[in-house]
Amino acid sequence: MENVFFYLFEIGIIFTVVAIFLKERKNKELCETLVLAIIYGLILEILNVHNSETYSYGREFLLQIYDIPLTIGIGWAIIYYVSEKSVESYNLKWWQAPFFMALIALSIDLAIDTIAIRIDLWKWLIPFDQEFFGVPYDNLFGWLAVVWTFALFINLSKQGFQNKKISKIIKYSAAIISPYILAFQIISFSIITAVLSGRFSLSEVMDLFNKHDFSYAYYPEVQVIKAYFLWMIVFLLVLYLVKEIYKNCDKIVAKVRIFSLVIIFFLHSFFLMIIFVKEFYIQYPIFIFISILSLAFHIFVLLAPFYIKRHKR
Repeated sequence: MENVFFYLFEIGIIFTVVAIFLKERKNKELCETLVLAIIYGLILEILNVHNSETYSYGREFLLQIYDIPLTIGIGWAIIYYVSEKSVESYNLKWWQAPFFMALIALSIDLAIDTIAIRIDLWKWLIPFDQEFFGVPYDNLFGWLAVVWTFALFINLSKQGFQNKKISKIIKYSAAIISPYILAFQIISFSIITAVLSGRFSLSEVMDLFNKHDFSYAYYPEVQVIKAYFLWMIVFLLVLYLVKEIYKNCDKIVAKVRIFSLVIIFFLHSFFLMIIFVKEFYIQYPIFIFISILSLAFHIFVLLAPFYIKRHKR
């Protein structure tokens, strides 16, 4: 039965990205960015899986590159597209939008990751009853960092440099440099929280890290600090963005992104279906709540600009 989910997931991802490219075929700049996002996704996954060895992907995926499913790289492009389109109407500054995009990406992961590991799409080292229902907090922070890192490069490349070559260099380097900047952020998150927990000194953590022993990140004391640290980052980002959106009300564009809404709806519907088919709701009824709340958040983000603009009039 699990094989069916693998095939449906792969087919769904490929169908979605083809639909995106067909819809955006006249927007060459965006299509180019999506290709870079796919390359970025594959590079970061190859580096993470083969260097950290903290997670792995199921062998049932049909299309794989260096043990990384091609659909995962494509999936990152879809995440970028949906999050970028979701915040487009808010007309935020170029360096603010990536953080809003990162929050949207995180809310997607909260709904799908806990289900994906239970049907073996991918696996983490920790048990299902640890951290966020079996998903490490490092990974949740990683979803934030994956999106804001790449999006900052892409948005920076659009800032009207007099020398067009500079814009191109910044844009093309996003797929190559971002994975290493991302790795630095995730490693820093893990090390900082391990030290803040009081369980390890900085020298002890660095000694373990240099030996490729990442066990320091999974001690109970460290896991608690990771949770507080992650949700503090999310809370502060939400507060800041709400303030900025309120200040920016007059610049908001009243446009409903129906296509993005459809993608989000089908993505959530797929994993919500699995909750019921596999009867995960019996042991984890909260999964239904998380899935619906995440979908509601996306609908709100996509429809809010239209409401705000009408209300202002």
